[in-house]
Amino acid sequence: IEVALMAGVEGFRSGKIEAPSGFAPIYGKFEGSEFSGLDPINPGGPLDFFNVAATPEDLAILKVKEIKNGRLAMIAMLGVFVQGATTAEGPAANWGKHVADPFGYNFVTIAGVDRTPVL
Repeated sequence: IEVALMAGVEGFRSGKIEAPSGFAPIYGKFEGSEFSGLDPINPGGPLDFFNVAATPEDLAILKVKEIKNGRLAMIAMLGVFVQGATTAEGPAANWGKHVADPFGYNFVTIAGVDRTPVL
């Protein structure tokens, strides 16, 4: 189901399939033809509810901010993976132990324990 839905979305985005009419908060009803001629990756138009990308310069700035936000999220997930590999527990379990004993269970006390992997 997900593959079929994403195929439809990509078809609308690329212009191979004509976009349907719809409704967006604040903007109201719109026709699919309002997306023609817009940037296919960041269409804006009816989907820019608060008109934050009113000018092409604003849209260019927002594109850069979105890329930086995605990169920051990837680094955060890397931290979660490293934490799981280091402690052999998930982030929720680590947080729970830290909240229960902040001075006894933190980075310094975890790093001091020998955690050499054994095959």
